[in-house]
Amino acid sequence: NASPDSTNKLTVKSDAVLVSHDDVTPGSGDARLVINKSASAQTASLVFQTAFSGKAEFGLTGSDNFAIKVADDSGVFRDAIVIDRQTGAVSLPNTP
Repeated sequence: NASPDSTNKLTVKSDAVLVSHDDVTPGSGDARLVINKSASAQTASLVFQTAFSGKAEFGLTGSDNFAIKVADDSGVFRDAIVIDRQTGAVSLPNTP
């Protein structure tokens, strides 16, 4: 229902997508989606959009710490939750 382009080499247009464990080969019973980035300063994340405008994102966004971000109506993303990869400490950087 959609065509890939030079940026989005895999394009799926569907109401749902299923990733299931391999019970044929046989597999391990695990099901994992791996997103690999080239360096710490790069991003490996999932972005949630409305009308192709980013509203929320989670993953390794510009560092190796795990972050959940939200965007305002102008598209500016702000950290809501950050988990330090070294210590596991959770911070809420934009909480007064």
